[in-house]
Amino acid sequence: MQTELTLSIGGIPPMSARGCTQELTAIPQGEFRRTIGGELIFVGNLDHKYKSTIRCQDQAVIATEGLRVGDVVHVGCIQSLGQKINPDENSITLSRSAVLHSIYVMNDKNEQYKEFSSDCRTITLNEPHGVLFAFFRPELKMRVTSFTLTMDEWKMKSGWTLELNEV
Repeated sequence: MQTELTLSIGGIPPMSARGCTQELTAIPQGEFRRTIGGELIFVGNLDHKYKSTIRCQDQAVIATEGLRVGDVVHVGCIQSLGQKINPDENSITLSRSAVLHSIYVMNDKNEQYKEFSSDCRTITLNEPHGVLFAFFRPELKMRVTSFTLTMDEWKMKSGWTLELNEV
């Protein structure tokens, strides 16, 4: 296997995506303001969207034909997200849809918890438990904001960067 990353358009040819890195950055949906008394408050929606930067250096670049700035792309991320599951919860809804088969659950002792079932958005626990943490790779609907292709002629290394914002 070369990479867990998936893109709905463009393409990831062999030898183009080994060792990729992905950075997810929260984009606030509002701004900070100070009250008359000097207290810092947040004005806006407390939910957030993500900005993603994916970088890779390999022997080839991704297929960029059919990939345009402004396009909407479904990205099966390589970066995981995590959510806490409290002891009184029997099921949780994940903050984003998960890539198929990417969900795993750990207890607070770093042991894998296997007594659960899931679809791509909900985790249902089968028995009583303590504090648990669910981890998953999100499937994000994103818009391409830029991409860059690079080549180091002497080292015969290609590289690429893809920047996206969640829709």
